[in-house]
Amino acid sequence: MNKNQPVMKNQSAMSDLIYPYNKSTDYYNQIKKASKSGKLYNYENIYFKEMSEMSGDNLVRFKLCCLMPKQVIYDNGIIQIGTVTSLYNYDSEDMVKLTLFIGNNKDSDLDSLSLNYVFLKDLSISVKEPIPSIIERKSQSRQYLLIKYNMIPYQILFNKLNYEFGHNSHELSFGLPLTFNKFLRVKYIEKEQFQKEWRIYKTQSFYTKFFPVEEKLIPNNIYDFKNYFNNLFDLKPWNLSYYQAGIGDYKLAGCFKLGEEIYAKVIWVKIAMNPKKEIAFQMFCELPNVLEYLMNTLVFLFSKK
Repeated sequence: MNKNQPVMKNQSAMSDLIYPYNKSTDYYNQIKKASKSGKLYNYENIYFKEMSEMSGDNLVRFKLCCLMPKQVIYDNGIIQIGTVTSLYNYDSEDMVKLTLFIGNNKDSDLDSLSLNYVFLKDLSISVKEPIPSIIERKSQSRQYLLIKYNMIPYQILFNKLNYEFGHNSHELSFGLPLTFNKFLRVKYIEKEQFQKEWRIYKTQSFYTKFFPVEEKLIPNNIYDFKNYFNNLFDLKPWNLSYYQAGIGDYKLAGCFKLGEEIYAKVIWVKIAMNPKKEIAFQMFCELPNVLEYLMNTLVFLFSKK
């Protein structure tokens, strides 16, 4: 955490002075909320159903891989798979470069190794480095791919890994961390400029209701979002004391770009957290399919579902 960043903590003494006979959340629930500009987005998991069927720890691990540039996506004690992702411009097109690191944790070789991708029309995948059929004991191999989307929305890419260990054949399937946020570039903007532009776009924005956040991703407070998006800024710093006292929300905001600089589409994002540690998103982009898909993606990534 940045040492210049405000300390976010509950100020119970202050809360007791404001509402000595009620919990702060009770007081917050009774506050008349200002009407919100824009259109309510009712989330439905239509793009990540297979992901949601994962066990809790595996789902969190997948989400972390989608949010972080470097992360382990699978580990069964025999084989470990790590991913490294970055945005890559090739022939004036933005693509995601994804490198898979496949490690052998055991003292015996892994044999007959093969990776088979379930190719989709939504995505174009170029395999730039073959994976060897044998991974020797206590070593790792890698394969990297270049991926671009052909349409928005698109489905998550799955692959199947087959290998032999201890005279037994094994097969595992996992989704690759290619959620839409991987294709976005951050756009740094001054707070005053953001607020000026937001006044123009807010009536066309989408917003969600508050929903419980996945605490393994956001364990402390709203500033944890800066671990994933370092261009976010405090929208109204003077509201911090109200949030700490349990009688107000707190918001971060920022911008992202999709596409080349000249033709880039800007995405305007607000993130709010209330005293009950629920979060809500509000955003605008002039491309409706981008707006809807990114909203769906972010809710999936940060919700407990």
